[in-house]
Amino acid sequence: MASQSQSQEDSSAEFESPESQRRREQERQRSRAPSAYDAMRRACFNEVFAPEVLPYKVDVVLPLIEKIGQLEDLCKNVNDQRLSSVYELDIERAKYLLLLYHKTRLLKIEKFFLHYSVHNENLSPEEVAFTTRFCTLVDTHLNKSFLQHIGPNADQLSNLVKPPTPNLNHHVFIHVCKSLSAHIDVGGKDILLIQGDIHVVPYHCIAHLLSTEEVELI
Repeated sequence: MASQSQSQEDSSAEFESPESQRRREQERQRSRAPSAYDAMRRACFNEVFAPEVLPYKVDVVLPLIEKIGQLEDLCKNVNDQRLSSVYELDIERAKYLLLLYHKTRLLKIEKFFLHYSVHNENLSPEEVAFTTRFCTLVDTHLNKSFLQHIGPNADQLSNLVKPPTPNLNHHVFIHVCKSLSAHIDVGGKDILLIQGDIHVVPYHCIAHLLSTEEVELI
């Protein structure tokens, strides 16, 4: 029965009009969009709630940009106004996530620019260049504003000022995505991580689990 049903579907597909086949292909491509979108949403939420800049998700960003381009091409070729509106809505949602993701990262870099000028292993090449330019601009501004008027004591003053760093002890909400059966130590208290559980823990206790997508920030 299954093979007979499959053969009937194949036969009906052969007699579809070109317009119907094109719509079928458009729907098939659109059905693959949520995977790229969901991956970007998770990366975006993790970035928003993490106190530090996380490793740049180039493997998430590029597929979504490619998906946006595909949806934009579909909008140009589709004749159904309602379907075109759905595509445009998907495009705007994806662009918003991309904007929020990169804006969040830049805000953290600006806040801790001296820290990330040295510890830049999690930054993209473009973010490293941005950090270098930002440090140069701040240094130039401070020198012109008042440091040059202090004289030799300016270097001594800079040595006394400790640049701010991300607070890795900041508490975050986590959702356990996988069945880990693992334990983490939180202030001497042993916590078992079970899939589906939600906990509030210091960020540094679960930072290593974010990269493996075993937990996510919420």
